[in-house]
Amino acid sequence: MKPNAATTVTPRGQRAARHLASLVQRARLSRNLTQADLAERARVSAGSIHRIERGEPGVALWIWLNAMEALGLLGSLEALRDLATEAIIDAAAPSRAGGKRGATDLDF
Repeated sequence: MKPNAATTVTPRGQRAARHLASLVQRARLSRNLTQADLAERARVSAGSIHRIERGEPGVALWIWLNAMEALGLLGSLEALRDLATEAIIDAAAPSRAGGKRGATDLDF
């Protein structure tokens, strides 16, 4: 049995999906595109665009990415950064002088 997105995605994840759905829908409407127009530009089905705009978290990531790229929204995702992860990676990186990693090697 296929898992139900409502039970497998946390409430916070569901809110995020609805927020992204709203961004996609507003961007589409502001460009005077129909769902069919966006689907054609994103190389997906109109049904997929409808599911995105409903905020269904089970829509494949590549479909979201194609739709967002077609609307010019992909840069927003590309600009996301995780400063905590970057700090951990920087701390574990070998120094330019030493060249060897110490005990902080992130092998996981």
